[in-house]
Amino acid sequence: MLLNIPGFAEAASYFWLLLGVGMVNVYVDSLEQAAPSWRRSRRHIVTGVCLALLVVVSWLYIPDKMDSAGLAVAPMSLPLAVFILTADAPLAVTLGRISRYCLRQIRDVSRLPAPGERSGLALIGLFCGTGMLSFATSSLDAIVRLPTGAARSPHNPLTIATPIINAISLCGLAIGLFLLLAGPTLAVRGQRRQAALVRPFWEFLVRRHPEVHLEGSQRGLTRMRMEVHDALSLCYLPRTTPATPEAIVRGIIAGPERPLGPDSAVPAAHLVTVGHLTEADLAMAYNAATEEISCM
Repeated sequence: MLLNIPGFAEAASYFWLLLGVGMVNVYVDSLEQAAPSWRRSRRHIVTGVCLALLVVVSWLYIPDKMDSAGLAVAPMSLPLAVFILTADAPLAVTLGRISRYCLRQIRDVSRLPAPGERSGLALIGLFCGTGMLSFATSSLDAIVRLPTGAARSPHNPLTIATPIINAISLCGLAIGLFLLLAGPTLAVRGQRRQAALVRPFWEFLVRRHPEVHLEGSQRGLTRMRMEVHDALSLCYLPRTTPATPEAIVRGIIAGPERPLGPDSAVPAAHLVTVGHLTEADLAMAYNAATEEISCM
């Protein structure tokens, strides 16, 4: 059976991997360009198919069929060099392209990344870079050994380090993809928890100042924050009120608010800004205060 032939699993793996390289390049095009060129996408797919076929054909002409460990130290021949270059060089180019894209996204200050996205992109970019260097080094080694047909020693640092680097790169890529894909989901859960925290304080302020209610399709935590901010601008507290969540919340609860004059009162929103406070800080203080009142 084919599966029992040494090196067949290696050739089959590279066959499917190179087919995937074409689709990966099409996907990267869609990320980099608003309207990717169909001609360019077709070229990526055709190139991937041709490389996948070439890697199988070159494997068939390798004098001695052997597994991946044997191929790494085998005497260099033209079929083996073609096999290595066809398998490794396109992977190095594609991984370098992905690494460059990740670096551009990290440096782009005009966009607000989702939680976990920046870490995910950093890991993907880093380990695509290490994988690129590994495959590029293997390709260069094949070119250097081809004129003499030399074999590589099993104790050669390249023989020992390459599989280790590839394994580490694969693990790093998996972690990076997890952070990239799971980050937005974790962010949504965090927003739900924060919305549940802020809701009692928001409801209290909206009941007191119904004029801050916003009409429209805006929902969730963003709307709560906007309405809380607007309501805090209408809540006046003595100028001597400390800029702490507890003091601000106690003053608001003790209302009603009336401007006592520019010298004796300030909006609660001003104290929030001075104290570098968030809606969550005030909400926790409000929840603690209402709990304390209910227990009395």
